[in-house]
Amino acid sequence: MPTTDEDLLRDLLRGSTNDLALRPGGAHAIVTRQRRRQVRRRFAAVGVTGVAAAVALTVAESGAAPQAKPSLAGPGQARAVHLTTGQVVLDGLAVRAAAQPDGKRYVVFTEDRAPTKQTSVYDRLTGNMWVYQQGGGAPPVAVVKHGSPTSAELAAKLPANQAALRAFLIKDANADDAKAAAFARRSRPHAAPYVDTRTSNGKVFDQAIDYLYMPLVPSAQRSAMFKLLAATPGVQVRPHARDSLGRPAIMLRNSDGPVYGTTTVFEDPATTRPLEEDFAGVSFTGKDVFKSITFTNTRPADPYRHN
Repeated sequence: MPTTDEDLLRDLLRGSTNDLALRPGGAHAIVTRQRRRQVRRRFAAVGVTGVAAAVALTVAESGAAPQAKPSLAGPGQARAVHLTTGQVVLDGLAVRAAAQPDGKRYVVFTEDRAPTKQTSVYDRLTGNMWVYQQGGGAPPVAVVKHGSPTSAELAAKLPANQAALRAFLIKDANADDAKAAAFARRSRPHAAPYVDTRTSNGKVFDQAIDYLYMPLVPSAQRSAMFKLLAATPGVQVRPHARDSLGRPAIMLRNSDGPVYGTTTVFEDPATTRPLEEDFAGVSFTGKDVFKSITFTNTRPADPYRHN
C-alpha cells in the first residue's frame, strides 16, 4: 500500500522527535498542517510530497476584509448597496465559475510540489483516481478506488443557499479541526493543548478554498463558494496579481485567522481554477503550483513512464 503524507508525518513525530520540546506555536503547526492534509485526503488519498514530513505551520491567513457598504436613504427611498472592489471581483469569479463546463468525465490535475511532480486523474462518475508521480521518493503510480467523492456526491453535499453553505463550512471546519487535533494529541501527548483560534469567518475561508481546490466540485457549487467569500469579512482580494510563474491571477488571502501563519491562493481569472497555493508560518513554508487542469473523456496514460 503506498505511503501517505499522514503516515510519513506520524512516523517522523513518533520515531524521531517525541523527546523534543515543541517551540511556541508547534502544536498549532501540527494541527494546521494536518487539517489541510485531512481535507485534501478526501479526494487525494495518496501522494508523497517533499514537505510531507515537515512539522510546522500552515493554513490561516492575513488580509483585508471586503464588506458591502449600504448607503443611507431617506424615508420611502430604496437603499443602495455599494460593493467593494473585492466583492465585485469575487462575484465575477462566481459568474465565470458557473459557466465552466462539467460534461467531460476525467479531470487531469498536474502540479509541482518540489521535488515531486504529480499528475492526478479523477473520474467524476466513480470517484476513482490515478496518481502518477516522479521525484522526491514518491511512489510512481497509485490507483485508489473511490479515492475522491464523485461530482454527484459533492453536489448533494454542498448547499446552494448562502446561509446554509456558510453553516455547513463552519461545521465541516470544526470536524476537520477535531480530527487534526486528535492526531496531534496522539503524536505529541506531552505538547501543550491545542486551541483553535480561528473565527467563524476564518473557518469559512479555509474550508471554501479547500473545496475550490477540489477538481470534482461541480461548477454550481464552486460558484456558490465564490459568492460566499464575497460576503465573508476578512477576505483580501488583489485582482491584478501574478503567481510565482508570472501568470495573471486573482489573489485571495484571509485576514481573519490565527497569527501563526498565512495561506495565499491564486485563482485563474478566466477559468476560476487554482493556479497556486502558498503556505507560510513560524517554521514552515510550502508552495503548491498547479501547472494545468484539463478535462477529457479518455483517461490519459502515465505522463512520466518514459522519464
